[in-house]
Amino acid sequence: MTPIIELRGVGQSLDRVLRENGIASVEDLAQRDLASLLTIRGIGENNGVKLLAAAQILLAPENEQAVAQPVSSAKPAPKPEPKLSKKKAAAQALAKAKAEADQWARKQAKAKAKAKKAAKKVEDLSVEFAKAKEKAKTKAKKAKAKAKSDIAHERRKEQAIKAGQKVPKKKKKGKSGKS
Repeated sequence: MTPIIELRGVGQSLDRVLRENGIASVEDLAQRDLASLLTIRGIGENNGVKLLAAAQILLAPENEQAVAQPVSSAKPAPKPEPKLSKKKAAAQALAKAKAEADQWARKQAKAKAKAKKAAKKVEDLSVEFAKAKEKAKTKAKKAKAKAKSDIAHERRKEQAIKAGQKVPKKKKKGKSGKS
């Protein structure tokens, strides 16, 4: 395993931060995606892309030491993958990192849109609640006014009965006009 400090662009402080986040070797770094790197304090999008690209370059097949193959084997050895130049490996790593960054940005945009939609829904519900509250308040005022009117009518009836007069009929407030 290659120590992370040997990676270009990694100093002592970044080495310490990466180790605290479980990245102790270049191989550990290469297995991470850009989104997980961006959650680490001190690593921005540009730095994350550069670190991933540098790790891919360092781990490219032409940088690996040749492993001795056993002399006798039952199956023929698989054909080695074509070696990529450092530029091609870097370009592939950079393309992969950019794709991950784009995917992360799309997820962030989707989350923002979802949050905006939820905020709009909350606002709409609060407006609807205010209207319902006002409607209930108006209805309560009407009921209170009707109750006062009924009480006043009953008092007039009581006074008329005590005075021995004819009991007044309640005045109806209705729609005027005949069909």
